Amino acid sequence: MAKLKPAGKAILIVLVLAALFGVYKLADRAGLLDKIIPKSKQTGTTKIAKQASKKGVQTLKVGINTWGGYAGGVYYNKGFAASEISRYYTEEGILVDIKLIDDFKAMRDAWKAGSIDILGLATADSLPCEIASLTEQKPKVFMQVDWSRGGDAIVAVRGINSTTDIRGRKIAVALGTPSHSLLMLWLQAGGVDYKDVQIVGTDSGIQAAQNFKAGAVDAAVVWSPDDQDCVKAIPGSSIIFNTKTATNVIADIFLVKEDFLLANSETIKKFMKGWFKGVAEINTNAQSKAEAGSLLSRSFNVDAGLANLMIDNARLSTYGDNLFFFGMAQGTGTNGEEVYNKMHRIFSSVGLAPVDIPPWRNITDTSLLTSLNLSGSGYEAEGAMTFTAPTAQEASAPAFANKKVQILYESGSARLSEDGRVAIDMFFANTAKEFGNARVRVEGNTDSVGKRVSNMRLSLARANSVANYLVEKYGFDRNRFIIIGNGPDKPIASNDTTEGKAQNRRTEFELVR
Repeated sequence: MAKLKPAGKAILIVLVLAALFGVYKLADRAGLLDKIIPKSKQTGTTKIAKQASKKGVQTLKVGINTWGGYAGGVYYNKGFAASEISRYYTEEGILVDIKLIDDFKAMRDAWKAGSIDILGLATADSLPCEIASLTEQKPKVFMQVDWSRGGDAIVAVRGINSTTDIRGRKIAVALGTPSHSLLMLWLQAGGVDYKDVQIVGTDSGIQAAQNFKAGAVDAAVVWSPDDQDCVKAIPGSSIIFNTKTATNVIADIFLVKEDFLLANSETIKKFMKGWFKGVAEINTNAQSKAEAGSLLSRSFNVDAGLANLMIDNARLSTYGDNLFFFGMAQGTGTNGEEVYNKMHRIFSSVGLAPVDIPPWRNITDTSLLTSLNLSGSGYEAEGAMTFTAPTAQEASAPAFANKKVQILYESGSARLSEDGRVAIDMFFANTAKEFGNARVRVEGNTDSVGKRVSNMRLSLARANSVANYLVEKYGFDRNRFIIIGNGPDKPIASNDTTEGKAQNRRTEFELVR
């Protein structure tokens, strides 16, 4: 057979490719393509999804970053792409296109330009620092995504174990971010003034970790799994605090422009409904959680172990969690308004947030959340943290935050006064809610008047009066408390004066890891 010239070969290749394309089109029209190539292997926005979009099925474009808290939506959407295999399409009749944008500014630019409809990479705690820059878009917080539960941590060199040890030391942190929120609340809980530490500002938790591993700072606020890498890199260093203890500090949220929400309320409602379905299944079913981990692994291009760790490092917020977060139901922990207002006071005090920002009610919309009315397994709000009875070792553990709150008593009495209740409400209760996985050590004390045996009993009764109040009013687990009665053994003033005795009749409490 005569050999084809180069031009002839080119023509033959074109003809073969055209024939193959024709076969592909016929198979697609006949519904045979999915038997040849499973839908799970087809990438990008599928043909049916494109056709649906042309027929008026709306596509929501959602911006997220590499964070396990988004597992509910990625799982329900079966990945990032708007596709006919997505349950958003098959069950809710909408298309969802998830876009991964890890850069903070790029995420905002995309949202302002309309490249994405729903803004992720935002938290209620750090929102006061940026809300002024978003006012033109009329942002509305309409959904809580998760609470960080281990994804953010403070690492430190040997010798730094608590807030007491951090004074005068260098600590790297990304300014005005959730990392900064964690640091500020940790310092405040320990009674350490912000000016008492040397802040080294960075652009991100990644850079903070790099500074720590380079030996440039004594401590850093970093992201998981960088916390483990930091400990490996610096001998003797340790993770001294993280959001597994500070359970209700960093709350990821979704924002949308007010005009877009009003024009697309039904579509956004379906988006929320699907997301909460996904969260409910992941939170209650091991197989669903494993599938979510697999999807995150592929979507974020990380190994399966890390993907599963990312999910475990967050509390995926349920429908019930959202009702509590937006102040529409009773619950435990802190809600969105409390987080937003407290962090505004703290960030504005150091010049990172303006003095005047919109109130929480003006930047939130709960109309869609209210109209969903979901119930059943997996939709309930998170209950109070549960604890086992404290061991002797836990009872004597050092406090991670050493700012003690004192409650004074009348002579011979264990009755908690109204002033004492107010002091607990103002100076301790909210901190105990924010650090929901920390034990509370309560120590009762007496003056030297009376018999030792009766004073020991009285000091225990005083400690229990504080614990009982926190259990009854705030729903804390009774096992959370370490109750200690010191009797007259730990005076802080002389028992020779009336004033000194009054100071010694006290109860003190602090947070313990």
